[in-house]
Amino acid sequence: MAMFSNGRALGKKDGGIFVFLACPKCGVERWIRRRDYKDWQINPPHCRSCSAHSKFFKGGKVKGGKGGEYIDILLRRDDFFFPMTRKSRCGNWGGYVFEHRLVMAIHLGRCLHAWEMVHHKNGIKDDNRVENLQLLGNDKHNALTLLETRVKELEFKVEEQSKFIRLLQWQLKESRKGVHY
Repeated sequence: MAMFSNGRALGKKDGGIFVFLACPKCGVERWIRRRDYKDWQINPPHCRSCSAHSKFFKGGKVKGGKGGEYIDILLRRDDFFFPMTRKSRCGNWGGYVFEHRLVMAIHLGRCLHAWEMVHHKNGIKDDNRVENLQLLGNDKHNALTLLETRVKELEFKVEEQSKFIRLLQWQLKESRKGVHY
């Protein structure tokens, strides 16, 4: 017989009905939100550890963090870099870390602090080679990002002005063709 509970009674931020289930593979018991697993009686969900070993697991690498530009990596709780993972939307630890932060942390041999930012030098958010990454403090990263944005805006304006100058030169050339001295 399954046990049910309200989410608030379990210390969850939101209410909702939770069911206490055991993983069919390893037997680990845990609370699962019932609406997420509507067919829990027919096909009970595996725990995270067993799901990571299933044939459907794609390695814990997904694209989609922050507007779909960044790559997320799933880390296990026993991983040295697990303290760098972000909380999920529902408030519990999701176990995901941005790949560029993980690459820099591995390169340095330590976990990154929350205030440390990893900047993509070439602006391509999924190019996570170490030589393309730069470690900055939050304030310096913001200043650099603003500066790069301003440079791009000015380059665009220069290009627009160049087009306008070429147009004026062409008009001047065409107007001189019609004048005979």
